[in-house]
Amino acid sequence: MHRQRVVAVEGSGGRGSGYVIAPRLVLASAHVVQGATETEVFRPGDGASCRAAVVWRGASGPRDDAALLSVTDPAWVPPEGVAPGWGGW
Repeated sequence: MHRQRVVAVEGSGGRGSGYVIAPRLVLASAHVVQGATETEVFRPGDGASCRAAVVWRGASGPRDDAALLSVTDPAWVPPEGVAPGWGGW
């Protein structure tokens, strides 16, 4: 896990954390963005927040408590480096 990819998420369900998996795509918890179509993401220690659209949301339960957020704010600066690999490749 790369620290610069960790973000905080402020949603209708409160605050939570997320992880930047592509330049403008954040994996977060569904219960944090329950019922919302938009939310805010920000880097811990940085006061600036950026708008993000909820593009997919699973159920807010233990089985698939996940959501994908697309950062739409033009002020967003993606983290440097290569996005995380999947499946050990």
